Amino acid sequence: MVIDFMTPESSTSHHYFWGMARNFDIDDAGFTSRFKQQQGGVFLQDKEVLEAQQKAIPANPGLKLSAYRIDEGGTRARQLIARRCSDRTPA
Repeated sequence: MVIDFMTPESSTSHHYFWGMARNFDIDDAGFTSRFKQQQGGVFLQDKEVLEAQQKAIPANPGLKLSAYRIDEGGTRARQLIARRCSDRTPA
């Protein structure tokens, strides 16, 4: 099982966490190392895309983001964050 999640840090940044667990070959350190390296590579690719998106959003303020069914979770998260941010009163 592989899980990843993001949590906001500021209005323009977030933390991106990932982890993995398995219930097979748990004593195989070589498999663990290879799997961790492969998954780490996938998440580094995701990081690159997320950073590019983060730069593109403020650079194109009038552009409406396209939402696809597979992106429903991220779309809902952005909507929730936007609502929460708009509800905040400046200090």
